[in-house]
Amino acid sequence: MEYYHLPVVHPKLTHVSRMNDHHRCQGKGMYSGMLTTPVSRDVDSVWLNLPATKGIEKKHLETAYHICIFPNVTITILQNHAFCMITDPIRANKTRERNFLLTPPLTQENGMQSSMFLKLIKFWEIINTQDLVIVERVQEGLSNIAFTGGRMCFKFEEPLHRYQNWIADKMCNIHRVHPGDHEK
Repeated sequence: MEYYHLPVVHPKLTHVSRMNDHHRCQGKGMYSGMLTTPVSRDVDSVWLNLPATKGIEKKHLETAYHICIFPNVTITILQNHAFCMITDPIRANKTRERNFLLTPPLTQENGMQSSMFLKLIKFWEIINTQDLVIVERVQEGLSNIAFTGGRMCFKFEEPLHRYQNWIADKMCNIHRVHPGDHEK
């Protein structure tokens, strides 16, 4: 739930979604989030080709919301679909991941939209696979005795730091709701 990994992990994505287009967006509560606006600088982007869901306000048509809900739900909401990932810890070094692609009703019943839907599935599969590789590498690094802890990048890791604080709170039986960006 940070965006400084984009150039290294998703280099093709940064051609249409610049680093400067990503911003932290956290309110009060047990979630962590960021947004991307504009969601893409490529009018032919796979995630813009499906028609927008009816009733969406104009300001939301060009924004993607990336939200992590404590403890294990991550969802990306765009104008015409949502990608949801639920992670279930199995043991210390194994997690089961379930992914869902949510689209407006009748999306797959239109032949042209059905083709776009399949491209969208492929897009999310590529992004998710790239993320899995980096998550596994981070886990390897964290298990190295040379790592003594701490944040690597204060500017970009606030959402991750917030999540780590939730874990620490739960382990210490502390019940608190963290403030949002503008409440500190």
